[in-house]
Amino acid sequence: MRPRVAWLSAFLLTAMWPGHAQHIDDPRAHARPRPGFVARGDGHFAVDGRRIQLVGATAELLQGPEPRGWTPRLVRAAGESLSVLRVWAFNDGPRRAPNPWERQAFFRLGPEGWLPDAHVALDRALAEARAAGLRVILVLGNHWAAYGGIPQYFEWINRPARGEGIPPDHETPTVEECRFFYSDARARLAYRDAVRRIVDRRNTVTGALYRDDPTILGYELMNEPRSQPAYAREQRAWNREMARYVRTLDPSHLISTGLDNAASPLEWERENWARMGMIPEIDYVDLHLYPGKTSPGNPANDAELQKRLGEVADFAHQVLRKPVVLAEVGFTPASARAFGAPPGELLARTLEDALVRHGFDAALFWLLTFDRDPWREYVVDPERDRSFFEKLRTLRTGR
Repeated sequence: MRPRVAWLSAFLLTAMWPGHAQHIDDPRAHARPRPGFVARGDGHFAVDGRRIQLVGATAELLQGPEPRGWTPRLVRAAGESLSVLRVWAFNDGPRRAPNPWERQAFFRLGPEGWLPDAHVALDRALAEARAAGLRVILVLGNHWAAYGGIPQYFEWINRPARGEGIPPDHETPTVEECRFFYSDARARLAYRDAVRRIVDRRNTVTGALYRDDPTILGYELMNEPRSQPAYAREQRAWNREMARYVRTLDPSHLISTGLDNAASPLEWERENWARMGMIPEIDYVDLHLYPGKTSPGNPANDAELQKRLGEVADFAHQVLRKPVVLAEVGFTPASARAFGAPPGELLARTLEDALVRHGFDAALFWLLTFDRDPWREYVVDPERDRSFFEKLRTLRTGR
């Protein structure tokens, strides 16, 4: 039976139907995986030949003075109910001498201004995750200006005279900035340098090379990379180049583009998501959903939510033949009203639906943290929201 893929054009379906699977196949998928590592086998995640499904959370940034104090407690609490964390392995700022806070929070200030403290904090987080039995997805960059992202690369290379700072109201990169990031050789080299310093790193706590650590599930090239027709071709070429580069450094871990908009209302965005998933070097695909949020592509009710989850899972497994991860999902009290239940109950139910009903290979909520800043709408605190974590403990089917 063909999957529920009405959201893709007939042209793309013809090009991508299983008879054309050789175009999206990756010989590495047939190589013998390393013992204990999460691998891609028969379109799903597997460890030592056994299929696994993972439940977890995005923990975002675990570096900086505040996270440094509570990261061990957070990771240990996560290990009681979860099986995977998604963590930022980047934080970029303008070229300047760091103050004490910046020295702990930033991976680099300027393209060559590497700071060791944040890297050591990541080492500690991985060591804590290993002790707690958690897998970790390392995210290597950001589309948005938060923590630097594409706008910071643009500022570094094009506007050094003005201090390279990103204006505080500049959250979304422009088409010009994105086209530059994906096509300019200097920007690509700056990104590759960041990748090498993570993927080729030796953990100062455990002594293990990152590429030899089965705690790491894989690498996400970028968080939520948005697409536009003006640079979609360059973006796909960039993802293939960077995935190949990661693989030269680390042939054992999985790789994802981080593109999350399979549920977009725009057909060309859905098609671009599918084409990115076809890249042979890409091992799994992602989806982010914020049900009830009044932005395009987010389900307005449970029927739409189940439809989106089913379509994306079917397409990933039956057409792409690759695992699929619900890497972010969240509810606020306001967005939960249309669903008639409290946010925690809806979040637990959605994670269960993704894994059990639709067969997602991993399902992660946003956001696991002790940070109570008022601007954070989706905070889930493992010590405060104990009943939610008890429900997730029953979903923890793999480690």
